[in-house]
Amino acid sequence: MDNRLYKRNLAIYIILTYVLFWALLGITGLTIYLKAPTAIQAIMTNVCSWAPTFAVLILFRKLYPDWSFKTYFQHHFKNRVHFSSFLYAFLIQGGIITLAIASIMVINKMPFSSLQFIKGSEILPKLLIVVTAGAMGEELGWRGYLLNKFQAKYTPFASTLFVGFIWGIWHFPLWLLNTGISGSALIVYILLFMANIVLLSILITYFYNKEKNILIAMWIHFLFNISLLIVQADISQLLAFIAVFMGITVIALLIFKRDHFFKKINQSL
Repeated sequence: MDNRLYKRNLAIYIILTYVLFWALLGITGLTIYLKAPTAIQAIMTNVCSWAPTFAVLILFRKLYPDWSFKTYFQHHFKNRVHFSSFLYAFLIQGGIITLAIASIMVINKMPFSSLQFIKGSEILPKLLIVVTAGAMGEELGWRGYLLNKFQAKYTPFASTLFVGFIWGIWHFPLWLLNTGISGSALIVYILLFMANIVLLSILITYFYNKEKNILIAMWIHFLFNISLLIVQADISQLLAFIAVFMGITVIALLIFKRDHFFKKINQSL
């Protein structure tokens, strides 16, 4: 592909993803203002996270003139994901959130009995929301299109940094509207959030490039989102400790699996 066309398509996709997300958030806010039924509000909240995939659908003929969407979809799900990858991703993120919660307990001198975990009655609804929102709605865009396109020109590591930054900044409206944090505390939260997103992107890239199936990206994204809901804790503290332990994990990956990150790979998309 011509370099100018390549850059233009990337720019159009990124801009459209941002515009769609922010527009859908505005519509969601309107449903809340008009006191629409709770179910409608919940559906619209989930629809917002599908903006990266909607952008691929809208631009599909431009981005993939020689492909059908059926072929594109099948391409991302045709390879069998090894059970070990699902398991390792679960163990890694399970270990990270466990260490993060334990660190919060130690720092704040909290007994285990003082922790407030997610209520049993909330587990199924929250699982449904988390699965159908970020995990399913975003990954065909962020990894399915954007990561693959960056990797056509750059190393997986550089591509991951680009995607992580774009993905993180995409959340900008949520930082202002949905955190209840302001001032210097908001700046700290944003920095911690960005660190987590970039580190998580590196983890996703490793497993996604290894398996070449978008399901593993969805799985890791889901695990991260659900881990933030397990226990009620100061969100900035939780993100800080997750970043520390995920950072250690990522550094180990970059050292011991460096060929997976610092050598360009052949892309068919």
